[in-house]
Amino acid sequence: MKLLDRLRDRQFNKMIEDFIVRDEEGQELVTRIEETYKIKIRPLNYNAVSSYFLIDMLEKAFTEGNISILPSEVTALDVGMGEWHYAPALLSFLRFWKGPREVSLEGVDFPERHHRKLVNQLQKKWGLKAHWSDVMDLNQKSKYDIIFMIHMLGGPRHCRSFGVPYRRPSLMFPHIQSLGKPNSLLVIIAYTWAGESAIVNCFTRESRLTEDIYWPQLGKKFISVIDNRFGFHNNRIYICKSPYVDLEACKRDEKENEEFDALLDMTLSS
Repeated sequence: MKLLDRLRDRQFNKMIEDFIVRDEEGQELVTRIEETYKIKIRPLNYNAVSSYFLIDMLEKAFTEGNISILPSEVTALDVGMGEWHYAPALLSFLRFWKGPREVSLEGVDFPERHHRKLVNQLQKKWGLKAHWSDVMDLNQKSKYDIIFMIHMLGGPRHCRSFGVPYRRPSLMFPHIQSLGKPNSLLVIIAYTWAGESAIVNCFTRESRLTEDIYWPQLGKKFISVIDNRFGFHNNRIYICKSPYVDLEACKRDEKENEEFDALLDMTLSS
């Protein structure tokens, strides 16, 4: 069964809900997140539990990065929103982390991605704004306080497998930096096992507020129950403060990515 089919499977999601209800650590996480961040997602399916993990991960990273003060009004952008099931969790975290505060959350993704119906429903319910375009075409200079890049795609080959254009880091990251206000934050979440986690090499060391692996004991139990590596329970998280782009490092990273992909393509075709 494909991943998306599993996420929509009732029996699969019932198994997840039963696990969280019976697990003491799981119940503690859900209760604490709901009370602190004023959010309650039901049913407790895969998307809901992953959303709670996301808030827990952001909470730990912001604490480690000593990010205790955010503006009284925050404008945030999520690059590569996909179906955006985690948007309510992201919105709630920004509202109530050392808050409350007013938050405007926007997302951007390629118009070819087939999630418009789900995203439109979220926009209406939660007051979100979606931009259906390439982020490189987004003209919002110095608008955002925080920019998120969650589970972004890696090199050329990875992008092709998802049917989306590859954007060179040396072009993409300077543009993304330009979208943020001075001293804005860039938050990157990447799978620990994917090549995308090396993307932090594109940023200056002095700009990095935190680099952490989020792999809690509850996440390990969760992954054993659902037999699935995807989600917010096994990730690297990086937070950088603008200006953060290391252009020469970006060029080295994209060259290595392209050479590796070319070698892999040649190996697979032989």
